[in-house]
Amino acid sequence: MCVCVCVAYALRRWLDVYGALTGLVVVLGLARSFWFFAVSVNASTRVHNAMVSRVLRAPLEFFHTNPAGRVLNRYTHTHIHTHACPNHVGH
Repeated sequence: MCVCVCVAYALRRWLDVYGALTGLVVVLGLARSFWFFAVSVNASTRVHNAMVSRVLRAPLEFFHTNPAGRVLNRYTHTHIHTHACPNHVGH
């Protein structure tokens, strides 16, 4: 009878340890995901603000030599690459 109780206690203890470790992995994974999202949003906001600031402060000659479509394509091109980066970060 005592052996059965000791085995059940040991099994329960290891289940608690593995459950706690699993919970810790899940919490850390979620925290890492939220942190990566926050950093990505911050970086994309800074890139966008820098681009807008540079275009708005550009001399008028810039707009005479570059068509509006080319400037718009540059914004779109950067937008596509910033959204493609998270897929390649872990590889």
